[in-house]
Amino acid sequence: MITNADITIFNKAIGENRREVFIPTTISGVSWYDVHSVEVSKQQGMAPRDRAAKFIVRIPLDAKVQDGRTYLPEERYKLLDEEERMRFWTIQLNGYIAKGTHEDIGDLKQLTGSVGTVVEYADNTVRGSDRVKHWRIGGA
Repeated sequence: MITNADITIFNKAIGENRREVFIPTTISGVSWYDVHSVEVSKQQGMAPRDRAAKFIVRIPLDAKVQDGRTYLPEERYKLLDEEERMRFWTIQLNGYIAKGTHEDIGDLKQLTGSVGTVVEYADNTVRGSDRVKHWRIGGA
């Protein structure tokens, strides 16, 4: 797998005051692929679709994760307390993901094109050799 990017995943959790908090985790050495689609019509021929661009991110098993955090499935991550969350990361549907290194979710308001939400993901770390094991994220 060719790695070409660093990303930040923002894990959503409920804080002490019952408000949503977003915990950023930076991951280096991932594959980010932008998917651009076209529409074919008799009137216009081939034209870019008006829908938002999509992307596919693959995180290899040996990617460098901020502070050596360990991956946990989404269901188990939800059960962690505030202190434990800083030692783990997860992938959540409708969570935010951004290309590059970001320390705060407020940074995302300035970005366009390199940020989106997780619409699908798969844990492909169960089978195969360590060289091919990865997490796959589809975003929009």
